[in-house]
Amino acid sequence: MKPISIKQQLLGAVDWQACDGGIVVISCSGGLDSVVLAHALTDLLRSGFSADCWSESVPRILLWHLRHGMRPDDHLDAELVTRLAESLDVKVIVDSADVPAERQPGKDSLESAARRIRYRRLAALLDNLPGSVACTAHHAADNSETILFNLLRGTGPDGLRGISPVLDGRIHRPLLHCGKQQIREYAFEHELEYREDPSNAGLQFSRNRIRQNVIPELERINPAAIRHINRLPGLLSEMSRQASAQLQHFPAHRIEMQLPLLASPGLPFGLVEWQAHAGETNYRAQLKQFLLSQGFPINHHILQMLNELLNLQRESLVIANWKFILLSSSSLFYASSDTAPGSQASGATTLSVPPLQLQPAERLSLIEVLRTGKRIADFNDWLRELVRREGGPSTCWSCLLPATAAAGYHFRLPREADRIRLPNGDRRKVGDVFTDHRIPLFLRRCWALLADAADEPVWIPAICDSQLMHTEDSCHTYEIHTIRQLQ
Repeated sequence: MKPISIKQQLLGAVDWQACDGGIVVISCSGGLDSVVLAHALTDLLRSGFSADCWSESVPRILLWHLRHGMRPDDHLDAELVTRLAESLDVKVIVDSADVPAERQPGKDSLESAARRIRYRRLAALLDNLPGSVACTAHHAADNSETILFNLLRGTGPDGLRGISPVLDGRIHRPLLHCGKQQIREYAFEHELEYREDPSNAGLQFSRNRIRQNVIPELERINPAAIRHINRLPGLLSEMSRQASAQLQHFPAHRIEMQLPLLASPGLPFGLVEWQAHAGETNYRAQLKQFLLSQGFPINHHILQMLNELLNLQRESLVIANWKFILLSSSSLFYASSDTAPGSQASGATTLSVPPLQLQPAERLSLIEVLRTGKRIADFNDWLRELVRREGGPSTCWSCLLPATAAAGYHFRLPREADRIRLPNGDRRKVGDVFTDHRIPLFLRRCWALLADAADEPVWIPAICDSQLMHTEDSCHTYEIHTIRQLQ
């Protein structure tokens, strides 16, 4: 079967809408692959492959070249890329870095430092070019090489997924399904000039040994070796989709919808539930992969502690600035830290109803009507019930208070010195009330309080009433105050 042409592959491999009227930045080293990418992509856009794609205008091409400062002759690469830009009639930017000086000894190799700096500079360029995307020239052999390299390093499933087709939503790898031979043939057909990086021939680098020795030997065993290796990411994704169906995740926003928060904590937290009948090895592997996807560091020691938690040997666990609470044998609450990095505005809305005239019996009846929001006696128990209810729609909390002339009720966030007078007359620290109900510290900071004109708390929604809420007004005039999370 004839392979799909390079230009045909480019059609579906770039988010064209994201760069409508903008710029396509091509990371061009001057080597074979990036020169072919630059030529094919420029030719494709100028062919007017689909006028319907562009509501504004056809994107412009910009070649971007980084001199790494790793070879004395790297100026020749830059000169070639400049000549290529002139022949294609596109703009070019030649950037410079001193990779050996910026390398972090003990943390990365010269190659990995170059890669880190290159992507950092490319991301910075995109930040300064609104409506732009970037393309790099990674191809099928690069992908299989990466998979084999990660396999030899003892990687987990994530490392076997190879090179992602899109990085950060804006750096595309449109040649990932193109073979090296196909790229060579394109360059020969169009008589393209390119440079060979002499460092690619050195066998002191592991990747070069894989590229020059391992992959050719595998292709001698089976000519379709690269294609078969590159099927692995797709197979892993399918297995992950099937496995993840057994894990139910309640992310932060679904939990926040059920709480009277004036702000969003702005940090990862959530609740995970798995099927009680799922095989132990299966659900624990799923849980590990899920935690990795949330940015949680996994090593042997941490896995051992997590297993102790899942074996019901402890109720909670704090490791690496993450807290875990085992709610049941099949559900786990997690939060990345007890120190929020900075709260953000939430979707909460507050409402105050104009004063009402109510007789005592009417007041008591209305209080019962207003008790719609779920009260939280114990946060962990509340989370367990949330799982049973499978989340549910957002809810609201309302209270009835005497409408004195000096009331001046208003919602605000808690403060360390806050105290509230409880219905039994006791005056307690608001922080102690939260502790009694086991509300996590990062959520307390975002919880709504209703305060009076003197800024004294008179209500903690979903947690407790105040003595004032149980006081009849001598004029029988009352106000209703409500907080609700929007969908």
